[in-house]
Parts: sequence; structure tokens; C-alpha cells
Amino acid sequence: MVTSSGDAGGPVRVFMRVVKEPLVHFLLVGVVLWVASSHYRAAHDDYRIVVTAQTIERIKADYRAEYGSDPAPGRLRNLVNAYVDGEILYREGQARGLAADDEIVRRRIIQKTAFMIEGVDTPAPPSDDVLRAWYDARAESYASQGKVSFTHVFFAAEPGTEQQSRKRALAVLDGLKPGTLRAPVRGDPFPDLSDFTDFTSADARRLFGTSAMATALFAAPVGTWAGPFRSAYGWHLVRVSSAQAGRPQPFERVRDQVRADWIEQARKDANARHLAEIRARYTVVGADI
Repeated sequence: MVTSSGDAGGPVRVFMRVVKEPLVHFLLVGVVLWVASSHYRAAHDDYRIVVTAQTIERIKADYRAEYGSDPAPGRLRNLVNAYVDGEILYREGQARGLAADDEIVRRRIIQKTAFMIEGVDTPAPPSDDVLRAWYDARAESYASQGKVSFTHVFFAAEPGTEQQSRKRALAVLDGLKPGTLRAPVRGDPFPDLSDFTDFTSADARRLFGTSAMATALFAAPVGTWAGPFRSAYGWHLVRVSSAQAGRPQPFERVRDQVRADWIEQARKDANARHLAEIRARYTVVGADI
């Protein structure tokens, strides 16, 4: 049978007429929307938990980090089931609004997000010129710590007895003779020692906090009683028996510490810049402070 050239274009003309039909357009759009909706529901279904190969590998990696070997198949199944149970409880808690207004959860999320931001920008290794400039600007921070040996008399300061406690200390100070080397019995029991040897500024801050007492130890005269000086515990009279001033340390001796400090500050600066970029996306509305 011979087909004419006019008939050869028949299917094409039919197809063209079909694709131009509004009903066909409507059906095609419906199919696309249905497929997209199915994919969206699958990705956002709160009652659908997908355990991916990456999830299983992370579970195995956590197990290896703790026990030094991969979990046995039965143990791995139990670990995956525990992960699924945890995910279910997490989603149920979210659905019940348990995370809303929970300061502990909020802080945890802040910590995790801050940790992620901290890894965004890694500072380039600093040159020796950069490190020397950093050291020169902060040389006294790298000096060896001064040391003091001292004894003290403690006067507890309870709420409402601040002035009375200080007056007691002044009265004892007036009665201490120049040759008195120690007199802890003239005050109250102290929760730590009464005599200290080679006490550094770090020791002072650790025991007395950021207080007048922690600072005064390194400025008090040697061989005489001084005070009273306040700490978080109460008032103290102090007699320093020996003192050794801190000494500058050469750059070469503290280079590793200088480098660590520089990198730490560079990371903080990079994190601050990154946070500022994120903050610029937000509008903060509230009362002026």
C-alpha cells in the first residue's frame, strides 16, 4: 500500500492539536504539582523516618570512637533502633511544644550553631613578623609571674556585718607588733591555709577571685602588716615575707604561646565578622537600652 505524502503529516498535525488543548495543559500542570507535592510530603512527613547510609555510618563511627571497633551486626541493629526511638521522641516533643521557651534547649542550639560558625573561617598561619608585632604590643602579658610568700589574718564578712568586720580588722592591725610574724588566731578560721609560699598572681585569682586582696598581695610592703584588703570571703590583714617581681621573657622563649594567642584572637575576629554578616540579615525591634 502506498501512503501519500499528505497522509505522512497526519500524526504530527494530530499531536500538535492535542498539545494545544487547554485541558491537556491543565492535566500536565496537575501531574507536575502532584509529583512535587508527593516529594515534599515525603521529605517533610513527621511520621516518616529515613535511616540513610550516612546515618548508619555516623552511628558506627560514634561506636568506634568509644569502643575502638565496629559494632557487631546485632549490636548495630540495636543502635539503629535506639536512634529511631530517639528521633521519634524528639519529634513527639517538638509536636508538643516542649522545646518552646526552654532555655536549656535554646542554649544548646546556640552552642551548636556557634560551633558551626567557628569552623567557617580558618586564619592563615601568621609570619614571625606578625607574631613579633603581637608580642611587642603585649610583652608584659608574657612576663614571668611575680611570686610572694605571706601570712594573713582573716575576718569573715557576713551579710549585714561588712563594716563591723572591717572595724575588727583595723583594731587587730593596730594591736599587731612589728615583730609579729603570724597571727591567724586573732581572726576567724579561713577555709584554706593561713600561710602561703611562692604564691603567683594566678594562684591569687584562683583563691581570692578578682578582688583587692588578689591585687594587694603584690603591692604590699615586705616585712610589715598591711590591710585590711577585701576578698570574696571577707577582710584580710597581710604580712608579706618575701616578694619576687615578674620578669620579661624573650620572644623566642614564649613564641609558641604567642602563636597560640594570635590564632585564638584571629579566630574570634573571624567569627565576629561572620556573625555580623548573619546579623545584617535580621531586623531587631525593641526598646532602646
